[in-house]
Amino acid sequence: LFTDIRGSSGLISTTPPREFFILLNQLLSSQAREIGRFEGSVIKYTGDGVMAIFRGMGRSYLALSCALELARNRADRALPFGTGVAQGLVLAGLIGDSDGAGQRRQYDVIGDTVHLAARLCSNAELGEVITTSSIHALAKLDAVSGRHIGPVSIRGFDNEIDCISFRPSDR
Repeated sequence: LFTDIRGSSGLISTTPPREFFILLNQLLSSQAREIGRFEGSVIKYTGDGVMAIFRGMGRSYLALSCALELARNRADRALPFGTGVAQGLVLAGLIGDSDGAGQRRQYDVIGDTVHLAARLCSNAELGEVITTSSIHALAKLDAVSGRHIGPVSIRGFDNEIDCISFRPSDR
């Protein structure tokens, strides 16, 4: 799951820096709480967004439910954002200085799934959640209907990805 603020460059230039940091940290804290409530783990903050993972048998349900709750709770607030959700294998571990030169290492996840979630997030408009149709089917959120946006060309992927869009107004 990725989130990213929409129009952050404009917000940064029109909001006093201290106020922007306060708003940003409030948003990221709120997102982290929701992610934890849905049994996810924040992997990192991406400047003005968050990257999280969900594990286990119910990961599709948890990740999509979390994304929908994030969008529902924050779509009309001071820092609007989009969300992307993808599912698949990731490589997890420490990334960075591997020769012990005293530089920084951090836990991270990498792989096609991470790139897909990030790309879906970048395609999502303000308040929108974009996911794959396979996640929607696996999540079994029958009471929640999204709008099928069809096969979408995603940068870095040879094949088009069948996607579904959710907006707060859809629910």
